Amino acid sequence: MPEEVKIKEFTEIAERCKSNSHRLDKLEENVEKLAVENKALYSLASSVEKISINMDYLKSSLDENSKDLKDMRTEIENVKSAPLKNKANVYDKVVWAILGALGMGILYFLLAEMFPVMFK
Repeated sequence: MPEEVKIKEFTEIAERCKSNSHRLDKLEENVEKLAVENKALYSLASSVEKISINMDYLKSSLDENSKDLKDMRTEIENVKSAPLKNKANVYDKVVWAILGALGMGILYFLLAEMFPVMFK
């Protein structure tokens, strides 16, 4: 091979080496950027996981609070209805007393009419 061809090939090889070095430098920069972005994505994924765990905890707490609230509502309704039940019991007793008195009066009247000697 002549010297000129060898020099030309060496020059081309040297230029390709420079080009490849520049490409490798850019690729290394890109890899570093990707590593930083990967760390950011990992941090974001960890944060999302923590949020998910907290949401599960909040949901279970909310379910417990909802159950407690239903129990409280039932107890409040029972407390509110207790005076009404007491009034209803009093009214029932008064009505039965009046009906009993009327029944006794009617019975007394009937017996007095049937057996006038016993009730004079």
